[in-house]
Amino acid sequence: MRINTNVNALNAQRNLQVSGYDLAKALERLSSGKRVNRAGDDAAGLAIGQKLQAQVRGLGQAIRNAQDGISMVQTAEGALDETQAILQRMRELAVQAANGSLASDERSKITAEFQNLQQEITRIAQTTQFGDTYLINGNLAQTAGSALGANLTAANGFLGVRTVGAIAATTYSITVDTATSTIYLFRSASNSNIQTAVQFSAPTAGSFTVTVGGVQVDLLASVLATGSIYASTGATTFSVTGGTSMMIGTGNTQTYDALSFGLLNMTAGSSGLAVGSLQVDTASNANEAITKITAAIGSVSSERAKLGALQNRMEHTINNLSISFENLSASQSRIIDADFAYEVSQMVRGQILQQAGTAVAAQANQLPQGVLALLR
Repeated sequence: MRINTNVNALNAQRNLQVSGYDLAKALERLSSGKRVNRAGDDAAGLAIGQKLQAQVRGLGQAIRNAQDGISMVQTAEGALDETQAILQRMRELAVQAANGSLASDERSKITAEFQNLQQEITRIAQTTQFGDTYLINGNLAQTAGSALGANLTAANGFLGVRTVGAIAATTYSITVDTATSTIYLFRSASNSNIQTAVQFSAPTAGSFTVTVGGVQVDLLASVLATGSIYASTGATTFSVTGGTSMMIGTGNTQTYDALSFGLLNMTAGSSGLAVGSLQVDTASNANEAITKITAAIGSVSSERAKLGALQNRMEHTINNLSISFENLSASQSRIIDADFAYEVSQMVRGQILQQAGTAVAAQANQLPQGVLALLR
């Protein structure tokens, strides 16, 4: 029997320390609700969980962005609805003024209302805003600028190049290769950072369209050489500027994570409406006004159709983002969150072991006292 080193007490203390550590960890997980509270709990799980959390939070913000986009679109569409109602009334007045039975005094009264309606169209366009962003006064109009070089000219078979749905404030480069009849679309004029290449066949006349990375490229042709495409010896660039962009993804790929669109200038004197200078003071002017107002009504309808399509697209985007948000949240939860049923059982186990270990340690500390019997 030894009294200097009580091995049994040391063993009881070690087991008591282990059970105390397990109990503390179970209590920590129950109080925080997380299985992984620090890197030491699960290093790989923490890394994966943090990455998933970044995606989940990004998806939540993307959903809110898309919802804001719908609100913006609805605001603009509501203003255009009223603009169209005004144009309908203006056309009605023009038809009335075109009647040859009216005297000049009667036409003057029609003109007074007509001019007030023209002013109201402009006032609506100049004051319709979402937050601090003016929507239909031309601030969000997209402009397709072009820098067509000698390679894309009528002499070489092309009249021009235009884009539909290109990313705002981004310059693209088109290079046409005769050998493979391939059109290459680049993100920079230096022909670096290639976006994609699309094979196509050259028509003998007219125009043709290719869609590259969500960007529709229309090559307008007069008479193209049969079976061949004229070579481009250098980069021919074009750019689309203006408009606005809604961030509806969680990455930084503008083609897929951002939704770019523009809204036309809807003031009365804009090229989109062209009703600001119309007069109904004579039957001849009234007839001319009928034609131009009819065209303006069609322009507003086209713009409203575009807004409706954008709203429908963003609603589908929200549905998709919501599904991803739900699934990624579940994945993160399985890695990071604590299983309360399991942790409660671990806590109870730890408590019992602590109580038993304490009792055993007390007994182990009593064992050396048996030496006293030998000294009697």
